[in-house]
Amino acid sequence: MGTEQSHGYRYERLATSDSSEPNPNETNICKNCYNTVINIRSSKYAQWMLNIIFYSFLFTLFTYRSFKNSIGFHSNLSKMQINLTLKGIPSTRVNSNETDELKHFLNTSQCFIPYIDPLMPEIRKLYKPHFTTGCSKSKPLVKVVFDNNAKQYILRMDVEAVQQYNPYKNLTIQDDSLQCCYQEILRLGKGSNSDSKITLSACTYFPQDHMIPPHIDSLLVVCDLKLKNKTITQKDAFFLVQVKNRTRYDFKVTAKIKPSLILWGIDSVSRINFRRTMPKTFNYLKQRKWFELRGYNKIGDNTFPNLMALLTGQNQSAAEETCKPKQVGGLDNCNFIWKEFHKQSYYTAYGEDTPAMSTFNYLKKGFQEPPTDYYFRPMSLAIEKHLTYNKKAGLKYCIGNRQYGEYVYDMALQFVTRFQYEPNFGLFWTNSFSHNDYSLPATMDSRILKYLKEMETLGIFDNSIVFFLSDHGMRFGKLLTLPGDFLEARLPTFFISIPKWFRNAYPELIQNLETNCQRLTTPYDVYMTMQHLLKINEPNFTIKAATGCTRCQSLFREVPENRTCPDAEISENWCTCTPYKILSPSEKAIKRLNSLIVERINDYIINKNLSSVCSELTLRNTKKAEQHYNDKDLTLSTYRIEFSVNPKTTPEAIFAATVKCDPSSNEIALNLTVEEDVNRRSKYENTAKCTQDKEAKKYCICKKKNFV
Repeated sequence: MGTEQSHGYRYERLATSDSSEPNPNETNICKNCYNTVINIRSSKYAQWMLNIIFYSFLFTLFTYRSFKNSIGFHSNLSKMQINLTLKGIPSTRVNSNETDELKHFLNTSQCFIPYIDPLMPEIRKLYKPHFTTGCSKSKPLVKVVFDNNAKQYILRMDVEAVQQYNPYKNLTIQDDSLQCCYQEILRLGKGSNSDSKITLSACTYFPQDHMIPPHIDSLLVVCDLKLKNKTITQKDAFFLVQVKNRTRYDFKVTAKIKPSLILWGIDSVSRINFRRTMPKTFNYLKQRKWFELRGYNKIGDNTFPNLMALLTGQNQSAAEETCKPKQVGGLDNCNFIWKEFHKQSYYTAYGEDTPAMSTFNYLKKGFQEPPTDYYFRPMSLAIEKHLTYNKKAGLKYCIGNRQYGEYVYDMALQFVTRFQYEPNFGLFWTNSFSHNDYSLPATMDSRILKYLKEMETLGIFDNSIVFFLSDHGMRFGKLLTLPGDFLEARLPTFFISIPKWFRNAYPELIQNLETNCQRLTTPYDVYMTMQHLLKINEPNFTIKAATGCTRCQSLFREVPENRTCPDAEISENWCTCTPYKILSPSEKAIKRLNSLIVERINDYIINKNLSSVCSELTLRNTKKAEQHYNDKDLTLSTYRIEFSVNPKTTPEAIFAATVKCDPSSNEIALNLTVEEDVNRRSKYENTAKCTQDKEAKKYCICKKKNFV
């Protein structure tokens, strides 16, 4: 499989090596074979033949070891394997150690989550992956280098990169053929525009190895390369982790080591699709014995409720009420967990790409002040405005000479490297290569593996706890037409890396974590886990219950084996534990139930005063119907219904509802507010532009005259 050139920062680092140490057994075999050969007394001809046999053996052994090392320690699917699999030729599974998962992800007394084969026959007809980003292969003309002696960043023009544009002429930076300047990226907005506007300083031309002033956090670089018949202009951007206060924490005199915490998030990646599209990264995590939460269940529809549960311990209703994300300054007053880490002298960072749809800004006001010590959003706004880009699946994908997410990962690498020996908390989230297309994560599999291996080589994992996670699976699109669609949307991937010293210091906590990998868990438990870490750091820290789930607990404490979805505050609509039986969609009772649901949606639109812009919905057809297997309440039965509605849209407007119904009275229990008993299973961005109400958008099909 081809590899891609890195276009980000360059550091003075140890090179990552995939080769393994020589096998002593192979060496001994070789030695014994040789001793046997040279002790045989025979004719000159026989000795000659034996020498041929011996060196043939050496050649065979060398060939075997070269093949073995070329595979390295990755037993994952290669591009050829995936292609062969998709063509129907048998291939190995994603990981040979997953034989127990062939039956289930989770199997407790109260929760059974079946295993879904990521390369099931149905997916082979749809899955057409690409394994490279396809972004620019040209080298950047300028790179940022950190001077360890001066403890300062420098801008260095790359002579080798200059030569790529004219290999037949010895271009140099001394003859003024290359001129570069930089512009500082600054937040500009105030009030409601605080998190949405940026400005650039005047462009400052710089000489070779120019030291960047320490107050600059991010900058845009513009270079003009003058050739004989044309001038090439190249733009790039860099995030810098400038140390602003070195007196906050001195690791050399601290009595207790404080583990750093890194949250590496990729939007919309289920544990099923992670295995399918990112087998290299998946196998790396498994082989490094990262803990996988195989019963991790989302608690809300999209990113905001799931991340708010993880970062604040609140459900969506409480988060809307207490954090007031639609009011200017509301999120600034919200008690995010990173504030607690900051109080314990942790450096903090938050980076997320695709600002138009980012967690705290999509139909929200964002932050008036930077929420963390290091904040990526101003740079994200700048590169979208000033660098060239192309789109994939409707989102900006390649920007400048990198995949969009790599700017976030470069920031993360800078941050954890700069504060390797000081406690740090970082949340690094990407949307650009995963939110709109389930197959796109395959393009970043090799790139993410490279970042993880570089962090490992640098020793970052030696003192950092790492959460590699997602918020949910795909919520719309082709995956939801396949078997296991219900699980796909509700089971985000979640892996945890724990430093060796922490494992040795707290073996009981690690045992509990290992046990909890086979328990039903939620973002609320992760919130409690982060508080537990703060308690370990400072025993006087007071752990607060997650208000969204008062019975939820740290993953370092054993979760009850008989935990149910109600125990974990997972609503029936999102619960993956309970079995349902399939009903015929054509049954009169199901059609009547569907009509009641559509009627409720229309009432909701009227009560929101949106009937003037949103169409009245009518039932088009029923696609799927299921009933809860274990209904004990004889007066209320629980159903899961999937149906489409009119007016006709592209794509077709499909809904899924979890509803309780009294068959005798035709009464239904249905919540259309933030708890979301009804969710949209098809894209609605282009058909709901007539309203800015986030909850109402999923139910609204704009009247034609109101399409924007």
